Amino acid sequence: HFFAQMDNSPLSLVQDGDRETTILKLLSISKDGNLDCLRYIVGSMRHFPEDLEVQLIASSALLRLATAADVDIGQGHAKPPVSREEIFLSSGLPLVFAALKQFSSCDELVFVTVELLVFSSLGRSNTLRQALARNQAVEVLLWAMQRCPDRPELLLRCVQALGFLSAAEGVAAYCAAKGAGPSILTVIRRFPESEALALAGCEALWMLLAGEPQNVVKLMSFDVDNAILVCMKQFRLSPSIQRVALAALTPLCREANFRPRLREGGAVKRALLALHFFSGNDEIVTAVLCMLTYLTKDAESARRTIVHSSELMHSMVSHHQDPEFLLSYTGLLMVLSSHAIEEARTLFAPAFKESYGSALQVVLQLMTEHLTHRTLMLHCLTIVYNLCSAPSGSASIGAVVIDRLLDLGRTYYEDALITTKVIQVFSMISFAAEVQKKVLRLGGIDVILKTAQQLHTSAQAMTAVCRFIRAVAVQRPTRQQLLAEGAVPILLLTVTQHYTPGGGSEAASLLEEVTGALALFCREPDGRAAVMELGGLEVLRGVTGLHSGLPEVQARAREALRSLMVSDSAEEWLLRGAAENPGEDLVEKIC
Repeated sequence: HFFAQMDNSPLSLVQDGDRETTILKLLSISKDGNLDCLRYIVGSMRHFPEDLEVQLIASSALLRLATAADVDIGQGHAKPPVSREEIFLSSGLPLVFAALKQFSSCDELVFVTVELLVFSSLGRSNTLRQALARNQAVEVLLWAMQRCPDRPELLLRCVQALGFLSAAEGVAAYCAAKGAGPSILTVIRRFPESEALALAGCEALWMLLAGEPQNVVKLMSFDVDNAILVCMKQFRLSPSIQRVALAALTPLCREANFRPRLREGGAVKRALLALHFFSGNDEIVTAVLCMLTYLTKDAESARRTIVHSSELMHSMVSHHQDPEFLLSYTGLLMVLSSHAIEEARTLFAPAFKESYGSALQVVLQLMTEHLTHRTLMLHCLTIVYNLCSAPSGSASIGAVVIDRLLDLGRTYYEDALITTKVIQVFSMISFAAEVQKKVLRLGGIDVILKTAQQLHTSAQAMTAVCRFIRAVAVQRPTRQQLLAEGAVPILLLTVTQHYTPGGGSEAASLLEEVTGALALFCREPDGRAAVMELGGLEVLRGVTGLHSGLPEVQARAREALRSLMVSDSAEEWLLRGAAENPGEDLVEKIC
């Protein structure tokens, strides 16, 4: 109904009165005006296209309606009489643009137009922002910035409007193509003392960089990183600027090619200072951790980060329980734990800074308190895996993490990704005698072997299972429990399912673990019987015949065969084989 009236309404509302009456009526329209007022404004602008005063007063009336539309419906506010969408669809904005083109020397009309675009681009409507961009809003803002380079209050509103528009899907690329990035950077650099412009500029740059990955390369050619870092340095005590600037830097950090430049430019230093000054601000802390996760992928930056912020980072965990923060925190620890440097070993050592606790203790605490948060558990498992992969790491932390690993194994029994990680960690820590005793005492063998039944289709997981079995089978009590739990069938099934001749290092690693474990089990009468009953002798014969180039595999397979030869089952097998193949010397063949 509204659109039909707009399309068909003549200008009688305006034509019935003279110019002075029209101006008085326009001036009387308040921010609470309704759709009739909107129609009157549009009609006035159409009826007096050559009259600057009418155009300016009508544009100001339109701005008053737009400011009233700037309410958050549902937060105690009623729906405004006129919405932003209705203002746009009434042709009000195009008429304002036409007036601006005709009266471009009128500073007041320029200011009203920019304000109108600011309020029109507010809110949550991506559709309206996209429509504004398609209808010359970006070009008008950039023109206003170029026309009034020395009016910071006008430039501020232009930059804010560009930031609002760029937040809509697809608009960031359009803004960048029109030159919004360099224009915003020029404003920031022209007024380095303006905190308001720095905040608006960093926020607009954030929208441009986050909204379109290709804008990262374009804006880096204009030294956008330097401009943002200068703002952080200039306003280091402003939490708003630090938060927005860190968010703007994050898309740059994601590009591996730009990380060295960001490190050299002082991005790590700025992030650590923000962390120091605003450790109680969840948004800033999360942004810093996310940014450092990208920038500490080289050992030197990791070393600097650990030295300057480790105590502070540990102390923050008790104050920040937001899942997003915890993911960012553990994401950074994943990167730091992957570096084989002394600082990382110190950071995660159990004795590190008793007043704060080591990073490992923090990770174990998270694994206890957030057991059902799957992504966080994957982060924690990766950290533990990285630590166990380091020299002497498995021996130093193995006994400390067993309880948490078993909890994960039981909780995520059917989750292939987590259980694979759990078994991989167990396979690395289980060579220590202390770990083996604790695994046996806590029922770890049952957990691992049950998990193996779920993961039998994964070669990577089963290789880790076989490594774990081989490690813990060294001790006779553990070996006997493994036999009772069905470890031998798992070993032989793994070879049958996942071994491929000529499979390279992965196949060789699998065979080494299986033959090593079988050699241990064949020391026990029950183990020899199980191997013979399940066809293990044929498997071992095949290994010795096909893999002369793998000395460790050959040695373990021969050890198992020697043990098998003293069993009654082996004697029966040899006699049966001699009867079936009278011309074949099986003993000679085995030897």
